Amino acid sequence: MGPEVDGENRILVRKKCQEEEGLEKYEKEVFSEDRDVEDEDTKNEARKAWKIGFQLKLDCSEEQKTIEQLRREIRGIRGKGKMGCMKEFIRNFCLWFFGMVETKSSIISVSCVNKMWGQGDFGWDKIDVTGSAGCILCVWDTEAFAESDRLKVSRCICVCGKLKQLGMDLAIMVVYGDHSVVGRRNLWKELVDVKNSCGMPCIVIRDFNEVLNTEEWNSGRGSAVGMSEFKQWIQDMNLVDLPLNGRKSTWRRGSQASHLDRICVDPSWIQNFSKSTIEAIKCSRSDHVPLCLKVDYTDWRPKPFKPLDIWFSHPSFMPMIEKE
Repeated sequence: MGPEVDGENRILVRKKCQEEEGLEKYEKEVFSEDRDVEDEDTKNEARKAWKIGFQLKLDCSEEQKTIEQLRREIRGIRGKGKMGCMKEFIRNFCLWFFGMVETKSSIISVSCVNKMWGQGDFGWDKIDVTGSAGCILCVWDTEAFAESDRLKVSRCICVCGKLKQLGMDLAIMVVYGDHSVVGRRNLWKELVDVKNSCGMPCIVIRDFNEVLNTEEWNSGRGSAVGMSEFKQWIQDMNLVDLPLNGRKSTWRRGSQASHLDRICVDPSWIQNFSKSTIEAIKCSRSDHVPLCLKVDYTDWRPKPFKPLDIWFSHPSFMPMIEKE
């Protein structure tokens, strides 16, 4: 039986236990996954400051913000979990272009990209977005794609260049749609201007944060105005929304799921690569499903003319045919 503890000491013991429980809680919630060496000093300093502040009853909100930032990075590209997932994705599919949104960290270095890409020479760029999403990141194989220009707007990076193997001019846009209807409306206008500026066929990829119809949102909560404007934008851009075979959603959180991510291509891409398909890749490190555009390069040859169904949905198509 241990020594008796008086009332004052019992309070001190209780405070000590609360402190240890608090530190243990943050240790489990925030630092449960392995961290890169470059984050160790920041992590330890934040924990020390939090502990001292707890003992002195000081405001440790800044240290808690640091901990929350590290917590986001664990889930993001600088965390070993998602980094490993992206490395495997790039390696398994021999990608020549990679686009990512919601990196959860805006601090991305060449060494970080090199660690993720892991194959030959590459070009890369990023653009920060507001909030905790981090940035939009794109990486490309310079042996396969010769970059000629880059255009940036608030939530998009557009890389213009030429596919060397095919001698094909191509602009690739990596998009992260705004979370509001008004924000997306402004983004759609910016993207039309970007396409007009680059003056070449476009592929637009990633997270649009919008659906085309209520069937793509399992709760049926999509905005009618937002969906209508999204459809009109696809027509204004003269894009074809490639079907996602084998599944209905690309994003899931709890019981909610929707088709937020997609790949839209120029009609000339379909004419040249009629066997293009989209494959959804399983990734446990994200609530979004990575998409891979798979192309059969042996199908690259002149094609006979054939109309696309989407042309007939454009209000100017039939009047133009009748005029001609």
